[in-house]
Amino acid sequence: MNEHKTISKITKQCENDIEKSKSLLDSDWVVKNFSKDEANKLKTIMIAVHGFSSSRNSFVFAKILPALKENNIGLVCFDLPGHGLRKNEKLNVKACLDTIKDIEDELRSFYSGPISLTGASFGGFLLLRYLENNKRIYGKVILRAPALEEYDVCKNDTLENWKEMIECLDSGKNYIRDGMEVETSMLEDYFKFDIFNHLNIKEDVKLIYCSEDISVNNNNIFKLAKLKNWELFEVKGADHFCRREQDIERITKLFLDILK
Repeated sequence: MNEHKTISKITKQCENDIEKSKSLLDSDWVVKNFSKDEANKLKTIMIAVHGFSSSRNSFVFAKILPALKENNIGLVCFDLPGHGLRKNEKLNVKACLDTIKDIEDELRSFYSGPISLTGASFGGFLLLRYLENNKRIYGKVILRAPALEEYDVCKNDTLENWKEMIECLDSGKNYIRDGMEVETSMLEDYFKFDIFNHLNIKEDVKLIYCSEDISVNNNNIFKLAKLKNWELFEVKGADHFCRREQDIERITKLFLDILK
């Protein structure tokens, strides 16, 4: 009996050791278009941060990924806490920023080239938070339709139950959607954060907006571009989700032009 317990204990310890040694980038909740052996042959590796209620399989990132690979550009997409295969993890801004840093730290452990960043919607908001006072050097930073101070927009929005989320925030209740529970503190930190007073960012960020986007306030993106003197690019006729073929073609071209 004691021998059986000893073997079980050793087996369990081995399993724990294997799990600890497993690369973060090899996790089920991470998608990338390169292997570790290929990394240092790449022009840049871009960390992609998806939007709220999306996942590592974000439509736009998945669509542009092959073209980036063809042009020697690496892309890493991953599930934020509370999303995709990490739905059971607590969602808050700090946990999201910690995940981005963990991904970046692991990349830098074996990749000596420039690391670039891209984020869409909530992911764009997160990267602005991540870049504030960040002293690291990046290749390029591209934000598509970053969600900035979205309280008023979402309060009157009928798309994707955003209005319900604001009602939960106003009443002090947690928001539950697709099995994901979002605490009031997270909603407060997202929708009411004064991003325009937290722009100590040294990177030359490129901003992409969609002309028919009703899910974010384009005026805030224009304001951001003016305040920081950041270049602004339009995806004409596109809504927030950019599901038309011409939208993907335009975004792909913009990424390739910026990253060349």
